[in-house]
Amino acid sequence: MGQPINDKHAIEVAAFIVAFERPFSERSIEALLGLQELLKADYPAFNKIGVFKISFGDKTAPSQPSNKISGVLLQKFRTDGRPAWALRVENNNIIVSCFDYERWEPSSSKAIEHLKKVINIIYVYDEQNPLGIVALQVIDRFVSHDDGYDIGHVFNRKTRYLTKQAIEAGSLWHVHQGWFREEKTVDVKYSCLNTLNVSASSGPVGLISTIDHTLECRFKQGLSVCEALDEDFLRDIFGLLHGYNKDVVGDLLNSRQKKRIGL
Repeated sequence: MGQPINDKHAIEVAAFIVAFERPFSERSIEALLGLQELLKADYPAFNKIGVFKISFGDKTAPSQPSNKISGVLLQKFRTDGRPAWALRVENNNIIVSCFDYERWEPSSSKAIEHLKKVINIIYVYDEQNPLGIVALQVIDRFVSHDDGYDIGHVFNRKTRYLTKQAIEAGSLWHVHQGWFREEKTVDVKYSCLNTLNVSASSGPVGLISTIDHTLECRFKQGLSVCEALDEDFLRDIFGLLHGYNKDVVGDLLNSRQKKRIGL
């Protein structure tokens, strides 16, 4: 029987992502070094992300690190060494990854708070760099410890998201698909791309059933950084994507698993 990887839910990681249309300027990247002090209570580990020069066609010239940095990586670890939270800012992306997920409200509120602190820094030097995408990635996992694998132990056999071949394939299978969710209101300024990767694979602790769902809110015209800093903007967008994710996961899982994780 498939067991959620956590007591109250099956979420391994929830990643909160904002992407701008152009890479951040050098001045913004330099200013990001201030995050080490600003967020040290939440992310004790701080690292610069270096730029590597790659030489093509010259076998005698190995890749070399540059003095420049392309971004920063901040992390908080659990006592066993596994990550609990991570904040990565690089090129044109800001990503907050929550590995220590509780429930939506406390986890999303903390992630959004940290995203806003980074956007405030970016705003100073990249005010004219539009925000193009807000995305949410959620990875759910279920572990089967016994030998009698049955896809119905985790998944709803009648779900629209699994193929007949996957249902009949046995314990190792993979379905990767994507679609745009159409919005009905006339004044919608974005489209929502869903990328869904569902699989069953063998792992060190048994068979792992995985639902990897990424939802990208793509704005038809880039939003100004000022708009992105609106008090309720990120909360509303991520809340919308969270609702979409629950719809998909709810369709994929059987009734017993949904009850287990409170869905």
